[in-house]
Amino acid sequence: MVYLDNAASTPLLEETAEFYSTQIRELFGNPHADHDYSHKCRQAIQKATRQIQSAVKVPDAKVLWTSGGTECINTVINGIGLSEGDEVITSEIEHPATLRPLEKLQNSGLIVHKISVNSQGFLNVDEVEKYLSSNTKLVTLISLHNELGSYTDLEKVGDILKQNQSKALFHTDNVQGFGKMRINWKKCRLDFMSTAGHKFHAPNSCGVLIMNKETKLEPYLLGGGQQNGLRSGTQDPAVISSYGFAAEFNDKHKDEKLPFIQSLNKQCRDGLLKLVDKKGQPLEIVFHSAEENSPYMLLFSIKGFEGAIIMRFLSSMGTYIGVGSACSADSKEPNKTLTAMGVPKDIAFGAIRASFGWQSSESDVKVFLEQLQKVIRDY
Repeated sequence: MVYLDNAASTPLLEETAEFYSTQIRELFGNPHADHDYSHKCRQAIQKATRQIQSAVKVPDAKVLWTSGGTECINTVINGIGLSEGDEVITSEIEHPATLRPLEKLQNSGLIVHKISVNSQGFLNVDEVEKYLSSNTKLVTLISLHNELGSYTDLEKVGDILKQNQSKALFHTDNVQGFGKMRINWKKCRLDFMSTAGHKFHAPNSCGVLIMNKETKLEPYLLGGGQQNGLRSGTQDPAVISSYGFAAEFNDKHKDEKLPFIQSLNKQCRDGLLKLVDKKGQPLEIVFHSAEENSPYMLLFSIKGFEGAIIMRFLSSMGTYIGVGSACSADSKEPNKTLTAMGVPKDIAFGAIRASFGWQSSESDVKVFLEQLQKVIRDY
């Protein structure tokens, strides 16, 4: 199997898998009970919380354990008390977990402003100042785009908020970035950061909403009052402790892993340019991910070919890639991110995303390119 769809979900690394296997056997208890074994489970969760705080370099941050990135983002949007006439600033190319709850609140009178994206896929963050007003309650922007791998200048946004003495809360969807890139929380003046384990080789179905200690939220899930009443529900100490382990592991090793991921990205880019059609003529490759983007993702189109069809052919050969956001893979519409960038419809339909993880290899890229060449000849 060749797996190059790591932006959709990553496998557990061997180190985390071994740790997780041990924790499942040893930490199966309810951490909210009163006996000594329950206390041991709580201690594991507390340690994981400290590991998250250490990874973001904010030792006093509040850490809310959730089911994943979607719940984190929805918790912020639904928990800060938005009402009719309030304003939110976001972007055209946010994840549906951000855009859809905002669209729902628009029916209740919320005003949503979307900053634009340029032709290279970078957000025009200067537009934040244009939309900023005394009614702005939230600015929510993705840190690392899940299809393009483009970065958002969060520090500049934080400066704009400070210069305008804005009281708006600042949230970043860092689901793709956590464990891969470094964000200076204080320089960005963040209030919230959403993360998800399955994007950085941690267990699936677990996420963390990181918050400033002063920030207050209305609870999104009601029940037994766990996590100081902010998120009711019995916590899984095995999953949470493994999430903390993976966060600490990635924080220690992500800088040294970066050159390797860059080399895989370059190998893939160079190889794509060598592909030929049935007549042996060079193909027209359109790279949507700029070279300065995160090397973990490479979004491109092959002119004259539809990405979804290529993906299905490759899948039948045991090679797995994406055609954009995994959450929108069944859409019959052209890629919305590329449409926002002004990419023609026929090119947008051809979008293919190769995304790399720490388990990826040069052999994976080589086989992908060989099989892609075969698919094109048989297309």
